[in-house]
Amino acid sequence: MHNQQDLSLREKDIADIRKEMADIRGAVNDKKKELDELQDRLNKETVTLYKEKHKYEHQRNSFFGRLKQLSFFSSSHKADPDPKMIQFTSDIIDNCSEHLKIRIMRDQLKLSEDRLDNGEARLTAIKAEIVSQSALIEESKRDESYLLSS
Repeated sequence: MHNQQDLSLREKDIADIRKEMADIRGAVNDKKKELDELQDRLNKETVTLYKEKHKYEHQRNSFFGRLKQLSFFSSSHKADPDPKMIQFTSDIIDNCSEHLKIRIMRDQLKLSEDRLDNGEARLTAIKAEIVSQSALIEESKRDESYLLSS
């Protein structure tokens, strides 16, 4: 009778361990799914950033193109347009364009880096959780093997 109770208790322990392992596997799968979703979001954010960058570049180019046209138009209606003044104005416009381009790119790079850092931090946390859960699964397997061998 005593052996029957020990056997019944071991079977219950094994069933509990198997249930715990199934729960842990489910949690690991959930974390992997969350990891995939985060990676997908990160990819979408990257695409969005590139689209925004191209939109701003187009707007900047359009603006400075119109500014050059206005500069040329106003200087061409003078009696004697000064070529040095036209070149000076053109150089200023080009310089402003370059500074604006650099500033926009720097801002976008900083934003991208921040988003990437946040995404990587979450990915690292999820990976650590998966490793932890995997260790629990291995421990449960050892416990189950020990109980089965007893």
